[in-house]
Amino acid sequence: MAASPRIQVLERAMTVLGLFTPERPALSLVEVAKALDLYPSTAHRLLNTLEDGGMLRREDASGLYRLGVRLLELSDHVMADFDVRNIAARHLRGLVHEFGEAVSLSCFDHGYVVYLDSVLGTHAFSLVNRVGARQPAHRVASGRAMLAHLPEEAERMIDTGLEPGSPVTPMADPGRLRRELAAVAKRGYALDRGTAVEGFNAVAAAILDFSGTPVAAIAVLAPSGRIPPRSLHAIGRRVSEIAIAIGDELRASTSPPTKPRTRRVVSANPA
Repeated sequence: MAASPRIQVLERAMTVLGLFTPERPALSLVEVAKALDLYPSTAHRLLNTLEDGGMLRREDASGLYRLGVRLLELSDHVMADFDVRNIAARHLRGLVHEFGEAVSLSCFDHGYVVYLDSVLGTHAFSLVNRVGARQPAHRVASGRAMLAHLPEEAERMIDTGLEPGSPVTPMADPGRLRRELAAVAKRGYALDRGTAVEGFNAVAAAILDFSGTPVAAIAVLAPSGRIPPRSLHAIGRRVSEIAIAIGDELRASTSPPTKPRTRRVVSANPA
């Protein structure tokens, strides 16, 4: 069934917003028209509509389009709606105090990790994940920590093809990934020895809901010189403990209230 014109316009609008990336933060009318295979006049009307709604803004000097402040406002609403982000905030700061390294909170979204929160470490040199950034889940420790509890999703990703990523990323091999996810499920945390970012090690653990489904993951990330391989498992056990504590708090905060029992009083002298 063909999409109605109204739905097609929405699809085009979402495609336009998806064209903007950290590598390409500004686009011209011609670039958008070419990407969507539209006449420039049609693309111009679409861009003007998004600009009027605050989703895009156009630079006066260059005429290039950038993402608008309305999206920033909406992202604040989205982030505020994540209970796990609010609950985890205190624990993230605690991990930074304990290890002095950068920590992050992320969720799983259709094969990708999306970062919900990040806290810089106490060292002068620290790598932090940008909030809102996305990474293929199999490439990073946070993603593998969650995929270990999502076997069907992991197999779907393998069937559709894993992106190889950088030359030092071996997790594009299906057999290697399956073995790694089995190990993560057994020990309770995922390790990354420079496979996602060369020279950096990471440890991550999943935060689980009532059904054992991961709602998020927390991770500690640091240069390999400050977190040598011999320390990874000790940090992993601690990160796993924190993830369990966050999960317990999350489940307590979202559990339905228990109805008070109604006491039945039987009169000794019924009327």
